[in-house]
Amino acid sequence: MLYAFLLSADPSGCSAETLAEKYLDRKLGSTPEQQAETALAVWEKIGPGIESQGLRELYEKVDLPLVPVLARMERDGIRIDPAQLNALGTRMDDEINRLSLEICTIAGKAFNIRDAAVDSPPGVLLVPGRSASHLRPQRQLACPAHLEAVLDAPGAAQLGI
Repeated sequence: MLYAFLLSADPSGCSAETLAEKYLDRKLGSTPEQQAETALAVWEKIGPGIESQGLRELYEKVDLPLVPVLARMERDGIRIDPAQLNALGTRMDDEINRLSLEICTIAGKAFNIRDAAVDSPPGVLLVPGRSASHLRPQRQLACPAHLEAVLDAPGAAQLGI
């Protein structure tokens, strides 16, 4: 599973079940023997990718030595400081606000950034010429709840909204 993570850093895509379906087009067997056979078959499929991308040394020198630590974290859990997590969330919200405003400024109009990120049809969501306090959504907004704060931020007037 660590090998697969090197090729695709997606934690949800590196479970034994997911790897069996992705690389072998089959379900993971229920017996230990079937699971061991599946692990070997997946390794045989992804091993060449590790080699061709020059990731073997990274696996051996960084990932493999961390296995006991990761196993202990999975078994025991990790401690999270709620105040620090909240502070991180606030900083991330501020950065999202800043980047959203920057993107809209560059684009010259306000739009749903999340729609554009997932390849859904982009569309102007806000009526130009209105202040943020008079926004009229043209359709259901799927963007962050802090969009109004972004539009009220300094520099938002440059967008003509």
